[in-house]
Amino acid sequence: MRQAHIRGEGLIYYHCLSRVVDRRFLFGDEEREFAVALIRKPEAFLGLRVVTYAIMSNHFHLLVEEPDRDRIPPLDRDRLLRRLGFLYDRFTVERVCEELDRAAARYETEISFG
Repeated sequence: MRQAHIRGEGLIYYHCLSRVVDRRFLFGDEEREFAVALIRKPEAFLGLRVVTYAIMSNHFHLLVEEPDRDRIPPLDRDRLLRRLGFLYDRFTVERVCEELDRAAARYETEISFG
């Protein structure tokens, strides 16, 4: 069985691989650019780092670095809303902000995420 990750000094690396259904050749230049843009969104949202990637015509590889958990600041309301901006449009982030405000007012407390 393959090892899922490689542990280093405070760092963890993951090799990720995904294949196209039926091994069809779908990734041309335009599709590769779109795939890279998609890779960057969760990278920014989750605080991961894509060390390198290779996009072939029918599959892709990623080498992802997970940050040291001791160095990650706690996820508070402002940090969550800022990160949501990497995945969603301004309207959606504003709606989440409104929902958090309503929940905090209802329970008369600050909403905790960690």
